[in-house]
Amino acid sequence: MTSVYPAGLVAPQAGGVKFRFANYDLVYDVTLAGNASRTDLVPIDTDADYLWGTVITNSQTGPFAVRWEDAERFRLSNAAINNVNLAGTASRPWPIWPPILLPAGGEIRFDIFDRSGVENTIQMIFRGAKRYLL
Repeated sequence: MTSVYPAGLVAPQAGGVKFRFANYDLVYDVTLAGNASRTDLVPIDTDADYLWGTVITNSQTGPFAVRWEDAERFRLSNAAINNVNLAGTASRPWPIWPPILLPAGGEIRFDIFDRSGVENTIQMIFRGAKRYLL
């Protein structure tokens, strides 16, 4: 991930507050029945805020669509996005721009829809960085 601050960099903030950023992946695995959908979430750890910068969605057994929401329940798109439109690989993941800062203890919420018509095993990796207050 190309983050705002490379891992380990101490970034000075207004008022002298400093943060340390450490690369961190949140992994979501699910198996959906054919044409099934569900609303789900990935919890953010409570030890640090999370700066969400990219998504990797290239591990699945069939097509699917997804629509994400941030911690304040704002949707990131007006409709579900088909996985083939989330172009990217592990080395070049689909970017979230600008990166979204999620509070410690928050969550990434989403609706996920199977488009294959058969059982579909999907993995999404939310790549970003933990933001520790120093």
